[in-house]
Amino acid sequence: MARGLPPPPRSPRHAAPDRAPGAGPRSGRGLHARRRTRGHGAQRLRHPEPLSRAGPRVVPPPVRAHPRSVPLISDDPAGRLEIRELTARFTDAVNRRAPEDLAGLFAEDGEWHVPGVPVAAGREAIAALLRKLLGNFAHLVQLTHSGHADVSGDTATATWYLTENAVDADGNAFAFTGVYTDELVRTPEGWRFARRTFAFLQRGTPGGTSRHYAHPRSAADG
Repeated sequence: MARGLPPPPRSPRHAAPDRAPGAGPRSGRGLHARRRTRGHGAQRLRHPEPLSRAGPRVVPPPVRAHPRSVPLISDDPAGRLEIRELTARFTDAVNRRAPEDLAGLFAEDGEWHVPGVPVAAGREAIAALLRKLLGNFAHLVQLTHSGHADVSGDTATATWYLTENAVDADGNAFAFTGVYTDELVRTPEGWRFARRTFAFLQRGTPGGTSRHYAHPRSAADG
């Protein structure tokens, strides 16, 4: 092109369409607009090859369940909730030093298995065992942490983790972490423990000094 000469007029096919003032963006300028290459004309990019032309489709192998796997959650949410409430009331009865309340959480022929002492079978024996255990400690606080329950009809199993901090009559402090494995049964009174079995996971003595307070609703106060 010679210097000083005006450029040739644009052909009609390159002319921009008339647009009203304030009009929005042109159609096709959004997320899926065609990209343009440098130069006078607009060139379309080639679309990606369809899957049928891009090679065989890779299908992941099916996931096989472990032959010994168990359902993580049973199909009885109401039963699981009642068992969780029952377990919370067990810890509450221990902290309030209420043997009769704790015994009432067991079935009539329920069993309580605690390491180092004979098995307590029946509500009367269970209440007596709690009285004996509490008699060894001037202060005791039990906390129940995570756990789960699996319900099958009118029976269930459960696992709960807990910690305890206690001080005996001589001022010696104790602390431990343990686990309860439970068997439960649905009774006319609701869910009750058929068997509670405790096992230690960790035992020790807490460091430092601490102050202990009586439970505000302690059954020992009458």
